[in-house]
Order: sequence, then C-alpha cells, then structure tokens
Amino acid sequence: LTNEIGCGKYYENLVLYAHSTGALVAAMYGADNSSNNGSWRGAIDGYIFNSPFWDWNLPWYNQMLVDKLDNGMKTGMIAPSTVMNSTGGENSEYSMNLYKTYGFTDPELKNTKDLYVTAGWMNAVKKVQKELEKGKLVLKKPTLVMATSADDVLDSDSIQMLSQRLIWKDDPNLFSFQKIGTSKEEPSGHDLLAAPSAIRVDEAMRHIEHYLYHN
Repeated sequence: LTNEIGCGKYYENLVLYAHSTGALVAAMYGADNSSNNGSWRGAIDGYIFNSPFWDWNLPWYNQMLVDKLDNGMKTGMIAPSTVMNSTGGENSEYSMNLYKTYGFTDPELKNTKDLYVTAGWMNAVKKVQKELEKGKLVLKKPTLVMATSADDVLDSDSIQMLSQRLIWKDDPNLFSFQKIGTSKEEPSGHDLLAAPSAIRVDEAMRHIEHYLYHN
C-alpha cells in the first residue's frame, strides 16, 4: 500500500487487527452490506479481533437508556454532546492496572484518565452493533475472534454468540473463535495482548500465529 505521503512499501497480504471498539469499526469497514463500508475493504485479506465490542455489558436499567438514545436525540431531548459517564477525567482503573503491569516509560503514551463518553458516541456504537445483530457485518475473509471469561469490560459469552453473525454462509470455515484461558494465578484480561499474565498473552499470540500461518 502506498500513496504520495505513505511509506512507499508494498505488501502482498494485509490483515486487519483490532481490539474492542476498533473491532466494531473494522467489521463495519470490511463488510459488504454495512451502512458505512470502506472503499478499500477489498485489499484486506483477513481480520483478527481481540475482545470485540459487539454488545454493551451493562445492568438492564443502563441498557434501557442506551436503547432509547436514538429516539432521545431525534426528539431533541438529549444532545449528542451530552456526557453520559460520571468518571470522565478521573483516573481509569483499567489504564492504571495496565500501568502497574507494564510500567509505561512515559504515562502520556497511554491516557490514564477515563474518557468522556457522549450520547452521540454511544448511539453510534449501538447502531453498528444493531447491524451486526441483523447479519449485515458478514466478513468474507479469514476471521479470528478471541475473548476470555476474565474480561472485566465485556461479556465473553455474548462476544462468542454475536461473533457467529460474522460468518459467511458460503464458506463458514473462514471463521474461527478462540477463548483464552484464565486462572487466579495466571489471569487474562480485556486486552488479551496486555493481560497481567505473560502465559495468557503467549496463548493469544499462538492463536494469532496459527491463523497467520494457515491463512
């Protein structure tokens, strides 16, 4: 891939790796039937998704609010810029745990504060998730999805179930799902490649290496 401001290198294969919300964006970009697919999606040879954000993992009353955001914004009851979380700008427990495990040389390389989550962002995420549920994010290239029951952000069973909506019926063997193990002594985490346990990171990497070798 190259352009006038690019690196000037050509690659025979291009695999799109994405984590959490990035996986939702990647699937939307790569699926032929999504409402916002990418014009360069044909150049992608495969997908690797690490704990993809296929669904919210919220109490029922919060989930109900998320489901009603679209109507609320259409009627003007809530502005897209409305901040929906009370922890924005405060220390992020998730980021601080990463910092404790990996000790960034410069904390600024990874924001240690919680982001401000707006109604517009939440609604945009929900719209793409609905497309997945309706089977509009089918991927016609080799796709590896990984998750773990140790995920402290998303629900791994929901990830596994909704990942089936990516499968192309003409060639279901293009899809594979792997559940990364966990234990009290050797835990995994939401980001499988930044887990507290090196053993779990190695386990995820073995699945990635197997995928790359065989596809």
